[in-house]
Amino acid sequence: MWELGTVFPIPYWLSIVICTFLAGAYVGSIYLWNVVYRSEKERRRLGNRDDPWTIRRRFASVGLACAVGLGVMFLAAGPQVSMGDVLWAMGIRTDATVLLAATLPLASVMLLFAGPLLHLVLDGDLQLPDFDVYCARNLLVCPLTEEFVFRACVVPLFLAGGASRTTAVYASPLFFGLAHLHHVLAGKPVVMCLFQLLYTTVFGWISTYLFIRTGHLIAPFVAHAFCNYMGFPDFAGGYRHDKRLLILPAYVLGLAGFFLLTPYLTLPGLYDNDVYS
Repeated sequence: MWELGTVFPIPYWLSIVICTFLAGAYVGSIYLWNVVYRSEKERRRLGNRDDPWTIRRRFASVGLACAVGLGVMFLAAGPQVSMGDVLWAMGIRTDATVLLAATLPLASVMLLFAGPLLHLVLDGDLQLPDFDVYCARNLLVCPLTEEFVFRACVVPLFLAGGASRTTAVYASPLFFGLAHLHHVLAGKPVVMCLFQLLYTTVFGWISTYLFIRTGHLIAPFVAHAFCNYMGFPDFAGGYRHDKRLLILPAYVLGLAGFFLLTPYLTLPGLYDNDVYS
């Protein structure tokens, strides 16, 4: 079994400082273009997060934030630690357990969405999205870069500094949740931003749990992409649906199945997880 403290020999206070810096760098990268582009027309386009021109520039920004995060991880590593060991600690793995890590944790999260999934099936709305710049943002770039920074970078450093796994699961997602408060600057209502803080923090608990249990970055990545595809559950729509006697029990049974089966679907031994087990 590995000791993360030997891979990243840093004190607790420094781990908090670095994690805060990484979260700030990720959010700050989104507004990097406000410094580059000065004209009123360009500023208006940057203010529209759904403008493809803006989306492509944010792809570059968050890619830069990930590069900074990777550099920080190598700087935080001990002098005798190899590049492969750093990547392994970050959950960037290519061993035979990758396929399991990409499917079993996803299955557990799909249980959590059993009600919404059944709702989509009954309405004939469950389909593959068109792959365009919006799909790339929601299902690929955002989930991958956010999980890279807030799971692959933040969680190992948090644990290496001396935090327990329980503390890491419940506290480290606060960096992830608070990072979403920047939407206030874009004019989003404060109440909606606070709700998003709560929702993203709860998801962060699940995502961090999957990362620690499997030792794979791909596990929270595919779960994140799936949750982005599903969106927030339409509880009211399910209650009003003419087949609510099917949909509502699916919500309850899916929630129960998630809590009962996830510990077994994420057993560290299934994934050769010698870092976080």
